Amino acid sequence: MKQSLFLWMVFFLTSCVSTSHLVEINDPYKETKGIKLMQNLIGISSEKNASINGNKYLSVSFAYNLEIKKSEPASLTLEIQTQTPIRVDELDSVIFINLDNEKIKLVSADSSLKIKGRRPNTTSAVSIANGDKKEEKIVTTTTENGSYQLLFHQYIIPENLWFPIANTQDIQYRLYIGKEGIDVKLNLAQTEKLKIFLTKSMQLRDANLPPTPEGLKKL
Repeated sequence: MKQSLFLWMVFFLTSCVSTSHLVEINDPYKETKGIKLMQNLIGISSEKNASINGNKYLSVSFAYNLEIKKSEPASLTLEIQTQTPIRVDELDSVIFINLDNEKIKLVSADSSLKIKGRRPNTTSAVSIANGDKKEEKIVTTTTENGSYQLLFHQYIIPENLWFPIANTQDIQYRLYIGKEGIDVKLNLAQTEKLKIFLTKSMQLRDANLPPTPEGLKKL
């Protein structure tokens, strides 16, 4: 069926599938260095439909970017992208981070980006963590000559959140496409990868700070 997204369960795996990729950045021309963490995640819609157990799943990509320019403070941004069938709604500028049941709101300063296109028949597999267990469900997504759109927003993660996120055991994001809520919960492996990224980010930030004047050093 055209312009539709169908999801169904294929089988269970007993091993954990990695969905995170960490890369280092060093650009001597722009005098910029940093690191990037890319995570391919699964969002669960607050709206129910006739798919798996009545749940509606969306593929969501997160890209955390730490950028340090010469003589400038470190900057950490989170880029969120999701792909949906053509619709009038856009990715909301407001998201929430739930850190061990403490809800924190972030607001994007940029405009939502929407890119539309068409694609041929494709079939791809994505993994969905089943709680904290290593067992994962594989869901196949099939699109038949369907039109689609990419939704994108960028959020600044302030420095006062780096340490709390790096020391949180249970991390969940809440996004909105129009009025539709999308929950993105990190599994154990994804959380650990994010903690490694943030720890390295803080180390790079501290290494880039100017030296403390002699008169201000603690004895």
